[in-house]
Amino acid sequence: MFLAGMSLISCTPCVTEKPEHEVESIDELIDSIAFRSNGGVTRTIQCYKDTLLDCYHIITGAQDTMGLDTLDVDAWYKRLLANVPPKSVHDTMKFYREPNEMRRDVENHQYMIRNATHLLEKLCKTAKESYRYIDKDSIDYSITLSKNPKQLLKAKRWNLVNTLNEFYVSYIKWNHVKLTAEPYDRRPVHQLLKNFLAEYKNVRQYQVSFDWDEGLPFPSYDVCDDFYLDSGPKNNKDSLAASHVTGTHYIIPVAEEKYEEVKTEIAKRILRMTEKQPIPGSYLSLGLHTKGKKKYYMLNSYGIRTPIVYWVPTYQIRIGYWGRNTIHILELNSNESKRYAIPHNWESVLRTHNTDIEYIRHTKEKNTEESDTKECIDLNFFNH
Repeated sequence: MFLAGMSLISCTPCVTEKPEHEVESIDELIDSIAFRSNGGVTRTIQCYKDTLLDCYHIITGAQDTMGLDTLDVDAWYKRLLANVPPKSVHDTMKFYREPNEMRRDVENHQYMIRNATHLLEKLCKTAKESYRYIDKDSIDYSITLSKNPKQLLKAKRWNLVNTLNEFYVSYIKWNHVKLTAEPYDRRPVHQLLKNFLAEYKNVRQYQVSFDWDEGLPFPSYDVCDDFYLDSGPKNNKDSLAASHVTGTHYIIPVAEEKYEEVKTEIAKRILRMTEKQPIPGSYLSLGLHTKGKKKYYMLNSYGIRTPIVYWVPTYQIRIGYWGRNTIHILELNSNESKRYAIPHNWESVLRTHNTDIEYIRHTKEKNTEESDTKECIDLNFFNH
């Protein structure tokens, strides 16, 4: 059911101001945004039975005090396609601490408006099926790009509380694959990680745990911003369930000039495994980055979900972001917990119990035979 006042119309050509360089394809749009923003594109791959869902996500946003004060859809649509909203560029200044950040976001957002909108209108003409959904403050495209109904291009531009304009594009492809791995089997990626770590010297590792008591509500972000929570539902019968998450935190010392190369390599190997030997239940998230004329992926996270607790991964790998001479990899087993809370800055954390946090730098030195957390390390490299 659509919102009141929303109109549904098939995509028809609109007169728009053409960008200086006309983007010809969705692939060119993805590349152009990646090179402009170096990280503005995310790729996710999910495996369902014998199918891979491969999706590119592009999002840009800019603060805007212009507001949307008209219910006239046609007038609003013309303004939506305009090159520059009258007040947004000038008024955006006060929302940013650094002028360069403001310029980057606004310029990228304007680039997206000009090029993505023009491309979407162009693709509507040749698409097998396409729709445009419009209401007073948003526009939503859905375009079937070929005879394959599972190759879709979706886009949405909307204004959030009249302060933030966002433009989101997702390019979705469903590909049938021949499975060679067992569903929900974490052993292949675990072995891949072990093989990767074995190639580096002096890798530190710590056994970590993150526990939450049954019946204790998660803190709100207003009260405690130290934790990130699982993406599952918060208002169902599992919302107060206990959680027990264990895992291993690996720290790889690397020279600064090798930092991106090493992080790129682990992403490349997991991507290759996901494409060649997909595991049903697996989920891979990558960030598309650029350097000069080169494109490469960085690993955001890899996870495996099961039917028991589908909305949260029971196994996952995360890459840390602190330090230029160390790489942090967190391998977690959530033990099929229906929820969990892990500190944002997990790179410095050994274990948690509810909101109590024990940091690695607070651990006492122990005998090698007693524990894997045998050494107290200096966390200066974490750049606190």
